[in-house]
Amino acid sequence: MNDLSTQAASPAPPPRKSPTRRRVDFHLALQIAGALVVIVMASVQLYDIIRRLDIVVETAQRNYASLSRTLAEQTRSAVQAVDVVVQDTATVMQLTQLRADDPQLHERLRSRMQLIPQIRNLFVAGRDGSVLAAGSDTRPPREWVARQTFFLAQQQASAGLFISEAFHSEGTANWTIALSRRINDAGGRFQGAAVAWVDLDYFRHFYQEIDLGEGSEIVLFRKDGGLLARYPGEGDELSRPFADESLYRSAITGPRAPGKLLKNPADGQERVYASQSINGYPLAIGVSVKRTTVLDAWHEQVVHSTVRTTLLCLSVIALVWLVLRHLRRSERAEDQLRVQTALLDELFESAPEAIVMLDLEQHVTRVNREFTRMFGYTADQVSGQALDTLIVPEELRPEWHRLAQSVRRGRHTSMETERVRDDGVRLHVSELGAPILVATGQIASYAIYRDISERRLADAERDKLETRLRQAVKLEAIGTMAGGIAHDFNNILAAILGYGDMARNAAVEGSALKRYIGNVLAAAHRAKALIDQILMYSRSNRGPRTVVNVDEVAEETLDLVRVSLPQNIELGALLGARQAAVIADPTHIHQLIMNLCRNAEHAMSTGGRLTVALDVIDAHEDASLSHGLLPAGRYIRLRVEDTGCGMTPEVAARIFEPFFTTRDSGTGTGLGLAL
Repeated sequence: MNDLSTQAASPAPPPRKSPTRRRVDFHLALQIAGALVVIVMASVQLYDIIRRLDIVVETAQRNYASLSRTLAEQTRSAVQAVDVVVQDTATVMQLTQLRADDPQLHERLRSRMQLIPQIRNLFVAGRDGSVLAAGSDTRPPREWVARQTFFLAQQQASAGLFISEAFHSEGTANWTIALSRRINDAGGRFQGAAVAWVDLDYFRHFYQEIDLGEGSEIVLFRKDGGLLARYPGEGDELSRPFADESLYRSAITGPRAPGKLLKNPADGQERVYASQSINGYPLAIGVSVKRTTVLDAWHEQVVHSTVRTTLLCLSVIALVWLVLRHLRRSERAEDQLRVQTALLDELFESAPEAIVMLDLEQHVTRVNREFTRMFGYTADQVSGQALDTLIVPEELRPEWHRLAQSVRRGRHTSMETERVRDDGVRLHVSELGAPILVATGQIASYAIYRDISERRLADAERDKLETRLRQAVKLEAIGTMAGGIAHDFNNILAAILGYGDMARNAAVEGSALKRYIGNVLAAAHRAKALIDQILMYSRSNRGPRTVVNVDEVAEETLDLVRVSLPQNIELGALLGARQAAVIADPTHIHQLIMNLCRNAEHAMSTGGRLTVALDVIDAHEDASLSHGLLPAGRYIRLRVEDTGCGMTPEVAARIFEPFFTTRDSGTGTGLGLAL
């Protein structure tokens, strides 16, 4: 009974499928699986095609944005090279004593033009627009320069670098832009402008060498409006707004903004636009390409993907393409880094100031050429050496160590001090010290030195001139006062002489009264002679200036001197300037020789030798004298020498002061050399 119940409760086995049904089911499953695979592959392929379309457009936007940044950097380097030349030219004209007609200046401008191929002309314009110096044989007219914006902008205010709009240079059909910088004098007043003309065809030919393919375009334009260069294009539309200028401007949204897909208003076609501002200059680079040109590559990829129909091949192609793109970007970045490094090295080496790089222990790691020239050390000699032991004087080292500590704490320091060359010569320099900081902190420091010795000499000469001006004002006041007193006193002497003559004539001949009156008249005449000298000094009149043979005047004067010299004084004459003459007042030369000889006579109270010599000399360099600067040239030199007691340096410094004399009271007026 239990067995029967158990059997009744057991389920019946499922019916077996027939082989045909199983084959149908398998075929159906294979068909479904195949359909699913086909559907999946078709869906993936369709999704990949649609997605690839967006990727191609986005990639083109990124690539052209990257290209615009690269072209902007290259264009910036070209403009910056011109700017360095313009700034150097302005600095040389402002800080040196070069004359505008100096041939060395013309040659300097010409050599700079030969180094920078994009410069068509380099010249220096004066305050009125006249060209003072030029690097080429062609000089623009003054009237044309004076009305150009690149000159007017520098004339109105110190605007730094100014880049003009495109224009046709005089006498040519080439398009040009002008880069100018202001030239000031020591007081900051406008003295002119240094101007470089840049050939815009240089940029167009440069862009022509970049093969972007059909449908692509490169433009260089001003941020404030105006096309400067376009490729492809002939340049007839330069300096005027162009149709898609607003589209290029809208693409400038940031330093790393991607390109934008916009519709061209001229033909209605969609194009990828990418723009980049040129850092530091009012210029921008724009790059564009037709959307159809970008999609040509996409169509090719669709055909290849359809033929291969495998996601693996597409993945491999995408991977290789991405790797190559990454490598190209890396290579471009390395090239840019090498260019920037070379540019920085050249700027460091060609800097007009002496620059030294130091590590954290204040040891020298690198110096530029100007440091070697200024201090005399080679780079190998100073490498690894402590800077203070090389150029800092012993007594100034504590001060230098305090400044070094300030730099270690991240501060900038500047001062004027003294430094010593390798040959022991001391230099007056201005020193600037500063740290070199990175994100992790200070890694090094640098010091910049500028030789200010010439400025110190100029300051000293200026102080000397100011002292002379004050002395001249004082002497003029003394002369005016002396002239007034002498004029009034002369009237009194006239009465004394008149009545004295009448009294002497009325006195008995041979009487004591007549002798006394004669002595009074002699004293009055001496007083009148003194008054005449004072009046001559106060008037400071010049006699007629003529061509004078100094030898003849000297001979006439020495004839008078011989008659009055004491017997214990020997007179010698060495007159060797008979073929030379000067333009002067012969009376003044006569007085000069006579006064010098009289002074020499009084210096030889016990006798001696007086020598008067004339010769012709050629001064090859400027010389600083007690009363100003003697320019280089040909001169007649007068020397009066005696064997007397001489004079101290203190007395020699005052010999030209009026009323100063070392003689006894009543024997000298102190006006001889002053007159």
